[in-house]
Amino acid sequence: MQHAGEFSWDNVIVTGTFDGTTMTAVDVYGMFDPKAPQDPSETGDAEDAYKDLCSDPIQGTGPGDRSMEEVARALPGYQMDWPGGPNFNVAVTGDLVAARRALAPYVERVFCVATVPGPSRADGEPVAKAVSAIAGVEDSYYAANAQGAWITVVTLTDDQSVKAEVEKVVGASMWPRILFSSFFYPVKD
Repeated sequence: MQHAGEFSWDNVIVTGTFDGTTMTAVDVYGMFDPKAPQDPSETGDAEDAYKDLCSDPIQGTGPGDRSMEEVARALPGYQMDWPGGPNFNVAVTGDLVAARRALAPYVERVFCVATVPGPSRADGEPVAKAVSAIAGVEDSYYAANAQGAWITVVTLTDDQSVKAEVEKVVGASMWPRILFSSFFYPVKD
């Protein structure tokens, strides 16, 4: 909890009712309280989010004159990079063989290059920016991990009219990679 003068605040989970205008609190939980209801958009195993992408990593021949992250982020179809387990991991939608050849001189350790489901960062970030301009969208951003790449769209409430507008902007090919997260969402008892 943080304090300033007579004011105190903290990040909490509040359950209650919301009629579109007024929030009536019923319960308040700490952010990491195991009894608190969970956001239904946060699914999946956190352990798998940044796991190694392959079981047969390549030994890099680095070091080169540029960082491995800089080279990875310049690859065609780049999605994301992260250190996972013992390996440096790079997800791309482009040519895997070309990506491995481009990275090897800059990586001193073993690394994996693979494709995860979803758009490249170059394709996803402009869509996220366009979605952010829709009325009712609080935030929108590109994200990726070992499970895939997607656009997160944050709204105040689970509003079907906002979802319909987002669907128009993103199009049919990107629609399956949209993850909605609302500040207020229905909680099942």
